[in-house]
Amino acid sequence: MPRNILLCGFLTALVLLMTATSVPAGTSFLERFTDPTDGAFDMSRKLKTRKGFVPILAPITEPAVGYGAAGALVFFHEKGGESAMSDAPAGEERMVAPSLSAVGGFATENGSWGVVGGHRGVWKEDRIRYFGGIGYASLELAFYGTGPKTSDISRDFEMRTIPFVQDIVTRIGESDFFAGLKYIFVSSDITFKPGRDIPGVTDRDWSVRSRIGGFTPHIEYDSRDNIFTPNRGVHADASFGFFNEIFGGDYNYRKLHARAAGYLPVLPSVVAGLRADGQFISAGAPFYALPFVQLRGIPAMRYQGTDVLVLETEERWMVTPRWGLVGFAGIGKAADGLDELNDAETAWNAGGGFRYLIAREFGLHMGVDVARGPEQWAIYFVFGSTWF
Repeated sequence: MPRNILLCGFLTALVLLMTATSVPAGTSFLERFTDPTDGAFDMSRKLKTRKGFVPILAPITEPAVGYGAAGALVFFHEKGGESAMSDAPAGEERMVAPSLSAVGGFATENGSWGVVGGHRGVWKEDRIRYFGGIGYASLELAFYGTGPKTSDISRDFEMRTIPFVQDIVTRIGESDFFAGLKYIFVSSDITFKPGRDIPGVTDRDWSVRSRIGGFTPHIEYDSRDNIFTPNRGVHADASFGFFNEIFGGDYNYRKLHARAAGYLPVLPSVVAGLRADGQFISAGAPFYALPFVQLRGIPAMRYQGTDVLVLETEERWMVTPRWGLVGFAGIGKAADGLDELNDAETAWNAGGGFRYLIAREFGLHMGVDVARGPEQWAIYFVFGSTWF
């Protein structure tokens, strides 16, 4: 069946599901999706109901897998918005995010496809946060090797994988700090296709079945005003993962990951953001578990190594209360060892896009970004924030 027929059929099904959802008596279709404060299209009233959900259908433009489509149903379990604000100093109120469940799938032109399901729970007035998910994906990817100078020569491989994650954190006292523990298990079948040998791939990586499993304790700081599209606050996370055969994997290694994103309203209609990300992994990890530079405009796994540093900035200017423009730029480096980072090739990105405030009471923006990396252009459809 042609892809465009499948896409249109899926979109029609999602629209029917959305319009068929029960609403309060006497509420017209237009009223459900109209903000009474400005008369603009808005999803807040829909999401504030106990049965509120957002159907999402968006193109995939990730350069690593090509063009495609992804669809999901995101279910909002709890009321949010103004009625779910946490106690905070005047003028510094933070929204207590609703619990979310989601199921979805994707497919791309290079043959990659997958399905996923997950839940994000927020309990005890945001004192406990939980995330759990499982999926299946068949991915067609390319590995470029590791080192300070990335080659343009790659080796294609197929990866059939089942990722499983469980993560729970608890707030420390009345502060914005959280402590948590995450478990990750990934079972993969990997097949390299004929081609040139790539440095960084060991004989063990050619095995039919490859598994990684490990526990990751982490500390988190979160002072954002909302989890969707923050206007102020900081979200930081530091973790140290222990991956070992006793946790269900085939590999023994350690991983340190520290990242932070900050948001500051520098003008009444302008929000400036800055993201820093550092990942450091010990010897013994399989090639597909190595960190890589994650920037819009750069394919996944294009710049990869045992040590990766990324810095990115983004500015959002709300031209009107509903419509805004964004601009962003960043740099990143990947190498096999801290001593090689200075000489590593610098990956960069730059671009811009637009945003629409689609759910005012949730602070939720959606939009499109166009980014340029060292090798190519890319388009991204954004739901909420592109960071974390």
